[in-house]
Amino acid sequence: MKKSKVAKFKGWAFCVLIFLIGILLFLLSFVFSMNFFSGELDVFSTKKILDDSKQQDVTESKNSEKKGIFLIKEISNAEIKALDIKNGIDSEMKINSVCKDKFKSGDIVNIFFKNGVIKDIEFNSNVWQKNRINGFKFDLQTKEFWYEDKRYFLSDNLFIKNNYDLNKISLMSLISIKGLGKKILYLEVNKGTGKINFIGEEKILNGVVRIDSKDIFELGSVKSKELSEGPHNLIISGDNIENYSKDFFIKDNGQTDLDLSKIELKNGLLKINLNQAGCLVYIDNKKIVLSDPIFLSYGEHELKIMKNGFEDYINKILIDSQAHEININMTKKIDLGKVSIQTDPSDAEIYLDNAYVGKGDCEINIEYGKHTIYVTKEKYLAINLPIEINKKLSSYNIKLELDVNSLIRD
Repeated sequence: MKKSKVAKFKGWAFCVLIFLIGILLFLLSFVFSMNFFSGELDVFSTKKILDDSKQQDVTESKNSEKKGIFLIKEISNAEIKALDIKNGIDSEMKINSVCKDKFKSGDIVNIFFKNGVIKDIEFNSNVWQKNRINGFKFDLQTKEFWYEDKRYFLSDNLFIKNNYDLNKISLMSLISIKGLGKKILYLEVNKGTGKINFIGEEKILNGVVRIDSKDIFELGSVKSKELSEGPHNLIISGDNIENYSKDFFIKDNGQTDLDLSKIELKNGLLKINLNQAGCLVYIDNKKIVLSDPIFLSYGEHELKIMKNGFEDYINKILIDSQAHEININMTKKIDLGKVSIQTDPSDAEIYLDNAYVGKGDCEINIEYGKHTIYVTKEKYLAINLPIEINKKLSSYNIKLELDVNSLIRD
């Protein structure tokens, strides 16, 4: 009885043990399988996370904003042409109407891009500008630019509005510039310069020019004057003109010719008093009737008076007042002939009308009419010879004889 109970107990114990072993194997199998599948899941999960991370990086790269500094060259409709200042490349970009109305050509801006599309534009806060300045100087070869004792440099990518020729800029030009640091990126000529040329100014006596009531100089000392582009006023005063005023316009790089010979001169009344009647009178080669009033413009004129038997009177007269009077004595014309005198001996002294004229051989201009030649030499008999000059040349050979009495005395 006891054996069957023991055997029965062992049977149940064996079953329990087997059951426990089964449970243990089940648990071990479960744990193993869970770990296996869990590890495999971790691998796939990690891969997915990495793939997602890469995708996210790509997405974030595409969605990230990029910024560039540009100089706007042109705005038209919904598009701008701009220069990338960093690399010097021109670009054309679409913009919205808000940006179009906010900015203009010449602005230096920050442009923000997203997905390759402009998302925003703002003014670059580091940009400096100087508006409508002059009195600067620059060297196109070295690209150095000086203003107010400061040195700047013209950028290799300098944008010049309207493609203005820098060689035509002068110290009087008005310009506006913009830049970053020491670099000038934008240049605009607000006012250029031109010249006024003075022609025929020699007829104006002591002329003085005033331009815009501040620039004053003597007429004749300056043949041309450089002026800023735009309207100007000119006033010229002189001794022989009423004040002359003219408004004119200077074009950029243009020239204006001012012909002053057309300015009306002031007139003065000339009165001529002559000691001879019947004279022919000419002023500036124009015949004048003395009985008529003679009005002449201020300045210099040529006066010529002629009459048979009298020397021609030719002289310059200056009219510089409202009334001018001159007295002229006509000189009777003297016909002159020439006397040629030769003596023997050749060193005899010659006198003409008691005036010593030379020795031996001489020619003398003398008035037509009667005259006396006197020739003398020591130890010779002197000769006193009356002559009459009535032709262009009269020749006389005069031979002196020895004074015998002087030889006896000796």
